[in-house]
Amino acid sequence: MRIPTSLLDRIDVPAIVREELLSRNRFLPPDLVNYALHRNAPQVSDWLATTLRREIRPSRHDIILAKKAPRGSRPLPFMALEDRLLYRAVVSPLRDALPNSRVSIEYESFLKAPLEVDRCEYVLKADIAGFYQYIDHERLIDEVIAQTGDDLAVGAAVEFIQGSSGRRFGLPQMSQPSDTLADCYIDPIQRNLLRHEYPTFRYVDDFRVACTDYEHALGALELLERSAFSLGLILNDSKTLTPSVETYEQSLNTVKQAEEELFSRLEGTIEGFFLLTSGYGDQADDDRELLPWLPGLEDDEVDSAPGTAGAPNDVQVAAANHVLTMWDDDQRANVVWTSGTWAVLLRKAFAVLASDAADNGANHSMTVGLATNLLIYEPHLTHELVNYLTALGQAETDLVSKIVDEAAAKHVLSPWQLLWLAHLAGTLPISSRRTPRHVAWLQHEAEFGRHDAVAARAALALAQRQLLTVGEAHKTYERVESPHHRTVALALAAAEGRTRQQRTHDDLIDGFAASWVHSQKWGQSAARRRVVRKSKGV
Repeated sequence: MRIPTSLLDRIDVPAIVREELLSRNRFLPPDLVNYALHRNAPQVSDWLATTLRREIRPSRHDIILAKKAPRGSRPLPFMALEDRLLYRAVVSPLRDALPNSRVSIEYESFLKAPLEVDRCEYVLKADIAGFYQYIDHERLIDEVIAQTGDDLAVGAAVEFIQGSSGRRFGLPQMSQPSDTLADCYIDPIQRNLLRHEYPTFRYVDDFRVACTDYEHALGALELLERSAFSLGLILNDSKTLTPSVETYEQSLNTVKQAEEELFSRLEGTIEGFFLLTSGYGDQADDDRELLPWLPGLEDDEVDSAPGTAGAPNDVQVAAANHVLTMWDDDQRANVVWTSGTWAVLLRKAFAVLASDAADNGANHSMTVGLATNLLIYEPHLTHELVNYLTALGQAETDLVSKIVDEAAAKHVLSPWQLLWLAHLAGTLPISSRRTPRHVAWLQHEAEFGRHDAVAARAALALAQRQLLTVGEAHKTYERVESPHHRTVALALAAAEGRTRQQRTHDDLIDGFAASWVHSQKWGQSAARRRVVRKSKGV
């Protein structure tokens, strides 16, 4: 594909590069390629500007399936860096042109909105089944042109998506450009309901309609279904409900009620128990100024470690530990809570304990058995559990290393969970004790793993632990597909730097990344680390 010159003139390339390098898909481990390149953002911008002027052939993106609660999976895309930049670039002119492009609304405000409507007696709750996967490209083009009159940007975006996916429907999830396009695609449903005087509120593909009586609710449901069907979409039957306003309001307070019941014997007020946790939904997380903290990285533009900006108090920590203890023992059978309530409580507990791990990790309720049970029975929380274990591993390295040992030996974890496990293994401090059992698992995944994403991350984890040879890195690079090449290139650069071998990067971008890797302790030879320490007066 070739991008028209008139479209290129409307693309702010430096802004695109900065946004992409600071972006984060919270369902996937942090992409160290972004860390490696952000300090060379101006040079990456020049490279991208040149690339966009040439004939472009998108590579096929890869998919990994993340577990959802209570069942099902969320397909998460892996795209090569140049493809992610291209996609963001061609969609960027549409963001300001579309009238409702990702209107900022808090999820809690969305949930409470029907309660503010006069004479609301029933609330229609519904969302779209597999929304992003079933967006029809031709309908998308028609709607974007109708709203903006711009056929160049949406045409280029659709050409890219079809070239990288091989399909004429569907958008990559957890991507800001996809959010922009998806928001435009689904907006006609809400417009249709509003025209028929149904007070309608939407958060991505989640709908709430305030209804005056049950007959009104049934009419809204039929119109919602017909409107979705006209776009080639269907409602999720299991999430389509018409509760009374009293039942709906009560459902919004189930977590708070559970907290009050659970912590009634603890000192302090319920409002003080938990810190803020990550947001809801499938939209991308692009609103950041710094890259998130990761152990083992040395960089001035990385955020502070958990807890350094404000540690939780003793009551919060006690409450969080109590959640883990109750989930893991017989007390759980004495409470009647939904799986959704447990998920929220566990998410909050992980967030609190991650902020407390550096100071009091030894006093946490986490054990090897508890961690493995959480991975098996609450797989949808894997990413948040691993974020906590990443922080805990800096203070309790042996405990977390044993957790990885035990989890790696299980044969019931999905590739998505193994991806997070490999990431966790790479963040553990290098220990002088005997080689952990999970190192053999990492080596097997890097050479023979059934999913390229896991193989690439396993190779990088071995490199971070200074356990990867140049030959092993080359083997992994050759066997994985292009969306994972730059991750393995980081591992290869680390192996070359550690053994002081000649660099073998393929292009300018890999060269920038290799230079960053060689500034990290795990990418340097022992002799160079001694020189660096002396130069710093250490």
